[in-house]
Amino acid sequence: MKVTTSFYRAPGAAGACVALAYGLALAPTAPAADSSFSRPGIRGLVTPAQSFAPLLNPSFEVANLAFNIGNGPYSQVIAGGQVSFGSLADWTAISLTNNGAAGAFSPNLGAPNWTTKWWTGDNLGYVQTFGSGDVTSLSQVLGDVLLPNMTYNLHVNVGRRLLSATFDYSLQLFAGSELLASSSDGLNLGPDSFGTDTLAYDSGAANPFLGQALRIMLSTASTESSNRTEAFFDNVVLDYAPTPATVPLPAAVWLLGSGMVSLGALRRRDA
Repeated sequence: MKVTTSFYRAPGAAGACVALAYGLALAPTAPAADSSFSRPGIRGLVTPAQSFAPLLNPSFEVANLAFNIGNGPYSQVIAGGQVSFGSLADWTAISLTNNGAAGAFSPNLGAPNWTTKWWTGDNLGYVQTFGSGDVTSLSQVLGDVLLPNMTYNLHVNVGRRLLSATFDYSLQLFAGSELLASSSDGLNLGPDSFGTDTLAYDSGAANPFLGQALRIMLSTASTESSNRTEAFFDNVVLDYAPTPATVPLPAAVWLLGSGMVSLGALRRRDA
């Protein structure tokens, strides 16, 4: 399993049927929606207990998978798309060209999917594109707003199928319509693999977007007209905690130097 972290700090303060017929790929134990995560911090500092944003249907289990072409049932929920069927609760699917596919998928093990189960429960979220210039996404507006002096961590399990065409994904965190942070293809997954990607963001004290509703977006983007791109997601978690205060380096150096001077003086007196 691969794990990667991207960190951001606030400045200043029918195609769907054919696509899924050819396959989906992944494999680790994902962070559960109620799991606790330790935020990487500066050694010696105590990281405050984290809170969890109220994200709904984080593992894509609440869905009606109305179609099955042999490798597992799925839904296609892009409004205005070429075809649509089934449902996926609490997530909004969008395709820039309406040629993409997105929804929930319950994969069978083996080709063209994965050889090992890595997801929690039965379902995954999936996004696919079909043609140059398309971006397909699943997004959710949360009940929380951007708070000051907080470090936000978006954790997502990401997978690539055994027979994926082109693999591409991005994780994005918004406040209202403003993009706060983004991570694209940080895991660089091979076929039949998976990993956990973490996107971190410090809100700062005077962020102009404080109070705006938080939004998560999971996407894939196509660059070649002849290929589709796709990605699969599970166990989406957004946690946050007060950003730890750090001792300014000059003060820390001064304190260390004072201690060394005192120690030297004691040794001279003992001698």
